Amino acid sequence: MSYTWFKTSEKGFTLAEVLVVVLIIGILVGIAVPVYRNVSGCSQEKAELANINSIERAIQAYLSQNPGKYSELTLKADGTIGGINIRAGNLVPDYLKEMPKSPFNNTKSYIKDPGGNVVREP
Repeated sequence: MSYTWFKTSEKGFTLAEVLVVVLIIGILVGIAVPVYRNVSGCSQEKAELANINSIERAIQAYLSQNPGKYSELTLKADGTIGGINIRAGNLVPDYLKEMPKSPFNNTKSYIKDPGGNVVREP
């Protein structure tokens, strides 16, 4: 009398096959996650530049209707604009639909620093 420990007609995967599949999936995830993070960071940087360009175009439009020098202009995070010999006003809603928010921190907006550059709020 011979005993067989397994039936040859049963179907399924062996432990080794399952481990190989899990290993392959792990390798693919290990490759995909850093690529996704890099792409996400690049898109945030591009959105930041687009926001700054929109604000600078709105400032130029404001200055074309309200005489003054760009270097003397101040810009606050809420879109309030003013400065030396420049009529106080607001970029929102006449020049921008709303003041853009930073893609890196949605609670931060943009201001004009003492060097004259539009930058993200500190």
